[in-house]
Amino acid sequence: MIKNLLLSALLLICCASAGAQQITFSSTKTPATVHKNIKKAPADALKWGYTLADNFTALGTSATGTFEVAIKVPGTGDLKGGKVVSVNLPVYYTGMTNVSVWGAKSLTNPTKVFEKAVTEKLEAGYNEITLDTPYEVDGDFFVGYTFTITSVADSKAKYPIGKVEGDTPGSLYINQGKGFTDYAGGSFGMSALQIFLTDVHQDDYNATFRLNRGIFTVTNSENVVPVEVVSNGKQDISNIEYSVEINGKTETKTADVAIPAGFRKSGKVNVAFTSPAAIEPYNIKLTINKINGQENSNKTPLYIYGDNVTRKVPYKALVEEYTGTNCGWCPRGWVGMEAIKNQLSDISVPIAVHQYNNTDPMYMDYLLYATLPVEGAPSAVINRDSGIDPYYGTGDDDLGILQDVRDLAQTVSPVDINIKAIYNEEQTRVETTAEVEFLSNSGTYSIEYVLTADGLKGTSSAWRQKNSYYDQNPASSDVDPNSELVGFYLGGQYGKNYVFITFNDVAIASSYENYLNTASEMPIDFVAGEKFTDSFTLKMPTKAALKSAIKYDQVYANVMVFDENGYCVNAARVRVLTQEEAAGIKVMQNAERRTQNAYNLAGQKVDENYRGIVVKNGKKVIK
Repeated sequence: MIKNLLLSALLLICCASAGAQQITFSSTKTPATVHKNIKKAPADALKWGYTLADNFTALGTSATGTFEVAIKVPGTGDLKGGKVVSVNLPVYYTGMTNVSVWGAKSLTNPTKVFEKAVTEKLEAGYNEITLDTPYEVDGDFFVGYTFTITSVADSKAKYPIGKVEGDTPGSLYINQGKGFTDYAGGSFGMSALQIFLTDVHQDDYNATFRLNRGIFTVTNSENVVPVEVVSNGKQDISNIEYSVEINGKTETKTADVAIPAGFRKSGKVNVAFTSPAAIEPYNIKLTINKINGQENSNKTPLYIYGDNVTRKVPYKALVEEYTGTNCGWCPRGWVGMEAIKNQLSDISVPIAVHQYNNTDPMYMDYLLYATLPVEGAPSAVINRDSGIDPYYGTGDDDLGILQDVRDLAQTVSPVDINIKAIYNEEQTRVETTAEVEFLSNSGTYSIEYVLTADGLKGTSSAWRQKNSYYDQNPASSDVDPNSELVGFYLGGQYGKNYVFITFNDVAIASSYENYLNTASEMPIDFVAGEKFTDSFTLKMPTKAALKSAIKYDQVYANVMVFDENGYCVNAARVRVLTQEEAAGIKVMQNAERRTQNAYNLAGQKVDENYRGIVVKNGKKVIK
């Protein structure tokens, strides 16, 4: 598989020693249940890790041998003086042997500051391993675990390392027998390993804002921006009082938010403020002053780069899924993307990129599409930001990705996009024209083009979607019984190891060649109101299996504009028209097609089960 070959090459570059084993990926969702093998940590124990969630995915070596995984624990700050009482071990493959958890001051020094052999039966999920003697934190140290894989006949044995999305420094060290290598900051994710501590100093109320990118606002208007609140306090948070300082002027606001007590707990609030009148960049200073009416002990401000635009225009978030027919857990991605398509088409542009296996009839070569910041399948990325789960999103709730997209609905974009797309006579190419209006006076942007197709399906075995949920009982799972994902479980409509489904929003062409975007460069000197017009010709697929499955009235042109950091600031989609449709010529072939087919107001073909306003025979009809 090409993806794994690429990752293997990256691994060989990273490793200091020759003969490093290949790391491959699996993005399976583990049970939410946390199994306690020995005893539960004290009720007041603090959970610490690079993730505090109960779910994780899996990373693997696809090889036998003895391995070690570790994370770095910063022990000079709030954790200093605390006592490590247990290690929360993430287990995906329960057949690991010779398992132990340990702590060490250095990964090059074999001396352990604590070690505990795991003798009890491992359970899928988190296994809390209680130390015989608590370890008092007196500085930075490493926590890790050791295990042996004796056979990879079981597919789960290939992926024994519990991991989550992210790239925080210190979050992932792996020893494959040649010494530890630091994999944090790459595309491998972070270890899901956690620890429990007692006697950790915590203030009652300690919270700060967090936002990792700049924002756009409309001049001299009330704006609402979703910002994360990160709490390290001992008390639950229900309300915050915060200040917004812009150009020397300060506003005080309040917001309700539900954040439980603990370390690095978080929630989102909609920060409200009035933007300046000038169309120019400015800085925003956000400070949380009070929590639940009490003084916040951590008033470290958040500085946000802001830029004003002339007006608010229609905005759509780009949602790209990394998937493939031979990915057994990808049905949940299919469910998530279908939900986005059916519920959020007015605020999103979903694109399914089939790159997991090259036997997939819809396979998109890595040379011909932008490199996505994902770590395995199924994964999704919104606006080319960090990778998330295409079903759960950034959280643990069923179809949580819908809320992630909704959170972006009020985004103010610096560009307005209008597009049209027309087939050539032979329907082998699509001429796409984009008109991009700049709404601010500064910025560096790039444009990309993608063709997507709906209604793709086939009858050969290559079109079957692998389904690893088929033998799982939904009653013993944490899946929402009302979710369409249940249909892939035991006894469901798609409850088989391989199933035939219809694929929508599939990427079939893009403006990329040899890893490079070949679309025109956008201007760097412009003023608000200036327009950039560009045309790009996209080639329709020529491979027989995919070409025969394409319904030419269900092909769409997608245009995306990215900022200098590669973040998508707006996207647009339009159905590709024939030359007759574009010219308004009503030929018999098209008349017959319109008689048979119905479309929603977004130009998407719908079936007889669709409810709402449809266009049929050129007229609007309510179904």
